[in-house]
Amino acid sequence: MTKILTTYGGAIAGLACAAVLAMPMTPSLAASPTTYSTTITQVQPGPTAGEYDGKLQLTISPDGIISGYYIPEYDGNFVPVSGGEENGSYWIDIAGPTDLHISGRVAADGSLIGTATTMPDETMDGVTPFTDTFSFVAKPQATGY
Repeated sequence: MTKILTTYGGAIAGLACAAVLAMPMTPSLAASPTTYSTTITQVQPGPTAGEYDGKLQLTISPDGIISGYYIPEYDGNFVPVSGGEENGSYWIDIAGPTDLHISGRVAADGSLIGTATTMPDETMDGVTPFTDTFSFVAKPQATGY
């Protein structure tokens, strides 16, 4: 047994390292503060003309906690953001006048792709909670702006 480990131990360790490196990586959010250009487009209860553009500044802690700000293009106010990320999936809550909950995945290019819904605290008929649904895309901006 000792002779086998001595003779083949380096090769076995090398193969194990190669196998780990060859495993597909799940994209995840950047650990340092990152700025994204966002596009939010309503899809339910029906599509509307136009989109909501803005910027998203996010920081993720080593344990997957997301914090930052959303800055709508139409008014420039900083709106607090909180959420979490794990294994390439994320959720983000954007506080403010529309209170959005966003869930999705991190694409290979680092973009955030997902669905945003308004928090169901309003009712159309006074009984059933009403939510709007949006497509959500956030593309990382180049550094140095």
